Amino acid sequence: PMTGEIYSNESFDIYCQVWANGSTNEPGLGAGIIGQLHLGRVDCWGGPWYDITDLKMNYNVDIGNNDENKITVSGLKEGKYEYIARFSSDGGQTWKYSTMGNGRLELKTVQIGWVGNLWPVSGSLTKIKAGIGFDIYAQVWTQGITDKPGQARGIIGEIFYSKTENGNWIDIKSKSMTYNKDIDNNDEYTSEIVLTEDGRYEYTARFSGDNGLTWHLCDLPDGNGKIEIDGKPPVTQLEIVGPQVVIDSETYITSETIIGLYAYDPIINGVHSGLNRTEYQVDLDTETWRVYSGTFTFSEGIHSVRYRSFDNMEN
Repeated sequence: PMTGEIYSNESFDIYCQVWANGSTNEPGLGAGIIGQLHLGRVDCWGGPWYDITDLKMNYNVDIGNNDENKITVSGLKEGKYEYIARFSSDGGQTWKYSTMGNGRLELKTVQIGWVGNLWPVSGSLTKIKAGIGFDIYAQVWTQGITDKPGQARGIIGEIFYSKTENGNWIDIKSKSMTYNKDIDNNDEYTSEIVLTEDGRYEYTARFSGDNGLTWHLCDLPDGNGKIEIDGKPPVTQLEIVGPQVVIDSETYITSETIIGLYAYDPIINGVHSGLNRTEYQVDLDTETWRVYSGTFTFSEGIHSVRYRSFDNMEN
């Protein structure tokens, strides 16, 4: 195209065709032909060029006897640009420029007006199991941009999060957010994070209108969102009190010997959700798990006990 308008997080495809007798009329890339996009910044259309660069164009497709070349332009700074395609068949010693004249491309940025409505809400604490996906939402507003239907152009969002120790962020990470829906004049974005290590975490959201050169952090009236990850199950121990003797790894008891189960939920990196319940099976009765409520005894015979405990995250 001869004109284009993109935002800083977008790319722009430019095409140009070249013909050389006896070369481009053959299938595929014409032998010995190289193409470039000659690109420069301008302060006004038709003005002098500066920050000039030459970018390699690549063969795209045959069109009749011509070879079409293509380049995808991205990562430019805000401003106006002019461009023209050129081709060489002698290794770049001489160039043939497009007869169509200069194209014009304007790259725009967005001034973020507000970021907020973090969910789960600012200051809240969410407790989840390790390895379980956790969805976070945030909204962004820019006058005249996000109030239009659908996703506003030029805006990117990220979840910004970290494990914490004594309130300090110690392992900062970010993950891109995706547009979810319009809410009044705001655009809502969302992202899922998966945390696998037990501990405390904090999170916020940030948005950029210049492809990450600058960021606008979420308005957090009650501080960052907080997460506690608990992925470790409780520890359960069987205790035998009373007459007993061990012979060849087998324990012999009497009908008066008391069997007890004791469990606790370990604190890992400052986090635990607390013991919920202990269950046990007697004599490999795999159909029934009994909730442990107190000590018990066995009648005469050969017995086996299996046991397990769960915390409040069902670990």
